[in-house]
Amino acid sequence: KVKDEFMVSFYSDTDSQTGKVQIGGIDKSLIDESSKVILPFNAYPAVQYLWTTSLQSFDLDGKDFGSRLSYFGIDSGSSAMKGDSIAMASALSYAVQTKKATGKYPNMNLQMGTLEATGKTAKLVVTSDQYVPLIDQGDKAGQYVPQIQTLGGVDSLVIQGSTLMNSVYSV
Repeated sequence: KVKDEFMVSFYSDTDSQTGKVQIGGIDKSLIDESSKVILPFNAYPAVQYLWTTSLQSFDLDGKDFGSRLSYFGIDSGSSAMKGDSIAMASALSYAVQTKKATGKYPNMNLQMGTLEATGKTAKLVVTSDQYVPLIDQGDKAGQYVPQIQTLGGVDSLVIQGSTLMNSVYSV
């Protein structure tokens, strides 16, 4: 029998540095029904194999960077938030300037999809603790580095990897 819905779920435990990918199902014990967000598929024209949804807004503590962005995608192969070169470069510059001026990085706020429990637009908040990790290997080991990067060749798109996926159960 052919299914109308296909599922792939991702769970990661940052404390133990382990995770699980489940194809064809979900672990219902990991779902908080009150925070379930429905993200309808909306194909990004230039890369149709990438799962994307419509992005309504993207800001850092109220400073809008979403005017160029229309699509949001989850990328299980990436650790950073990356996308539209102009929007991401501007967001990174603002985050670094805010850190210098206030001593802390701003929160990221993304609005998209529908919160199933209320029918309202969902707001996902990615805190600086989530997107500015302590780097444990490489030439930046021991430094806190904002995981905001440009990605050439894509306009109006932002994708998030483990920066967000480590904090939510992605299905």
